[in-house]
Amino acid sequence: MASKALPKQCIRFGTTSAKYASRKNVGVRMPDDAICQAILKEMTAPLICTSIKFLNEDEWMIDPVMIADTYGPEGLDFVVDGGVRLAQSSTVVDMTKLPPRVLREGKGTISNWMVLEEDQETDVEEDLIPAAI
Repeated sequence: MASKALPKQCIRFGTTSAKYASRKNVGVRMPDDAICQAILKEMTAPLICTSIKFLNEDEWMIDPVMIADTYGPEGLDFVVDGGVRLAQSSTVVDMTKLPPRVLREGKGTISNWMVLEEDQETDVEEDLIPAAI
């Protein structure tokens, strides 16, 4: 179960920046990926994970061997070697308001009850990352 401390916990473990510490909500991903589904099926608790960029660059780190070599010594729990995989960005829907607002269109179905936020920029959109799995 999430608590109001969850964004702060993510900062402590380096998965997000300090500018998100005051947020009162978190994102939840519903992956449609065989590897991720197999991992989640075996878990008894939620899984927190992230996508990562190379330091000081805008490119995503997508090679599992490189990720393990770079972050294993820093305490990375595990990397599933599913090969180098490119992923389409996820659709992001803000469910904190009614009707729900689509902040970013990507992989995922847009339902007719969602409001498309075209031409409206938010601070969330520029910092969102593509789906890692």
